[in-house]
Amino acid sequence: MLSGSLIKNGVYLGGFMMQATWPDETHQRGVPNCTVLVIYQRGVCPIDTSSLPRGVFVPITIKFEYSGATYGGQTGFTPQ
Repeated sequence: MLSGSLIKNGVYLGGFMMQATWPDETHQRGVPNCTVLVIYQRGVCPIDTSSLPRGVFVPITIKFEYSGATYGGQTGFTPQ
């Protein structure tokens, strides 16, 4: 699971969209793997690792669209 939050002045924000993208050969290129509404302080995306190679780092890019601006971050994981 991927969990993302946007914090402004120490306050968790909500009511906007979060997109997450990671390389997956079974997914259409250029389209976010997950688009969710951020509510209750976070957006949550399930990640199906069954088609991802074991032992290879998978980078994840996260984007938040809030108040006319785009904010982003990066993380990743290595399937075992």
